[in-house]
Amino acid sequence: MQSQQKIALIEVVLATFLFASQDAITRALSQTFPVHQFISVRMVAFFAAAILWAYFRGRLQTVHRSSAPFIQIARSLLWVLELMVFAWALRYLELANAQALFITFPLIVTVLAVPFLGETVGWRRGLSVVVGLVGALIIIQPWQTTLSNASWIAVLAAFMFAAYQLLTRKMSGVDGVETTVFYMGLVGVIVAPLFSLAEPWQPVDLVSGLWMALLCVTGIIGHGLLVDALSRADASFIQPFNFLSLFFAIPVGYLAFGEVPSAATIVGGLLIVGSGLFVVFRERAKRSANEDN
Repeated sequence: MQSQQKIALIEVVLATFLFASQDAITRALSQTFPVHQFISVRMVAFFAAAILWAYFRGRLQTVHRSSAPFIQIARSLLWVLELMVFAWALRYLELANAQALFITFPLIVTVLAVPFLGETVGWRRGLSVVVGLVGALIIIQPWQTTLSNASWIAVLAAFMFAAYQLLTRKMSGVDGVETTVFYMGLVGVIVAPLFSLAEPWQPVDLVSGLWMALLCVTGIIGHGLLVDALSRADASFIQPFNFLSLFFAIPVGYLAFGEVPSAATIVGGLLIVGSGLFVVFRERAKRSANEDN
């Protein structure tokens, strides 16, 4: 493994841990505050960080210029809404349950890439998707109405993130990273506060304010680590480590909330992780074969 890949590996592992911690903070805040309230605060901090980053990269005057502004807006809108939907799921689900269902998104990307990107899926990847979906059903347990209703919210978030990933693929090489991050922050600070028209914000005490600040910091540092990791290694090298989020969610959920995953969550989660990793490595092998030809 090259030195740059080793650094990227450390960065993506740290980022994944930060995102798991961020989910725990989100779960705690969602018990008291409307989801859109702390997501709005997070978007303001994210947008400020995006502006500062563009400034230090010498792109402040041109960062708003995009070759595909409508796709950037649609992609950013999906991201913001997905954050809110997943935060809503975390209000009702244990951390490991929500994360196990959310990491079905690579499988969903594989399915959606067929009609939207014209990609083909062989029988091996198709079978892996089926296995992963069986894992999701084991966790959801549709016969238990209360649990399954909340679980479907996490699945909806996974679908939205999968659509976001498809648009990210479509935007590959079109705009610089600074422009992409700028649009994410801009759309976020516009869209998230609009939900306060339906549900007003709640007063924030000092402790809750500090937790919201930590939510912002973990998000900014986590995204920064991922961006730097992607500058050091290919996305195909980094992508498999997304599944670490489930294994971080288990100890974080236990330490923060005393949550112990059920047998169904563990079995279903392992099926999802196994099938997801198979899909990721098959896609990598397919790309390598195409490049060799």
